[in-house]
Amino acid sequence: MTWWLVEEVTQVERSGERVREHLLAELRRRKLEPPTTGRIDRIVAAGLSRGEEVLFDRVMSRLSTEVVARLVALVAPAADEAGELEGGSAVLASIRSDPGNVSSNTMLTEIAKLEAVREIGVPVEVFADIAPKTAKNWRARAAVESPSHLRGHPLRVKCYAAQSPNLAPQWLIQAMA
Repeated sequence: MTWWLVEEVTQVERSGERVREHLLAELRRRKLEPPTTGRIDRIVAAGLSRGEEVLFDRVMSRLSTEVVARLVALVAPAADEAGELEGGSAVLASIRSDPGNVSSNTMLTEIAKLEAVREIGVPVEVFADIAPKTAKNWRARAAVESPSHLRGHPLRVKCYAAQSPNLAPQWLIQAMA
């Protein structure tokens, strides 16, 4: 049943309660007796986890190695901790920073942020079939972690989309097991 959830439900629906409802409905449709509550909870949790992995793998398969390298560089430790904009962590911190009061300097800073995001080169269509709510949740998760925490996740690369009004998509990265 976990694989059915992954294929039919959890790539679109990320709410545990709704996934549970879909699972119970499918069990009724198949005329199967539902397992215990604890077992259902484990099936739902596994389905949600595997469904998210499938989505991440789909996104990653659409990115070139050059784009992945640029995304990884965003969370790499800066060569000098003085905060030069060339260091990956400094660029990520700059992109994440609030714009501040409106002024010509602020506008120039925001333009520089937008250019830094565009230089990464993530194609807009990478997230074409990812539910907007899912992308929003990924963005929220990435937004709260510091680069050192993002670096702490081993091996697997996950991209998070942030869609800002009147701006091109912005991309953040998280390496994760």
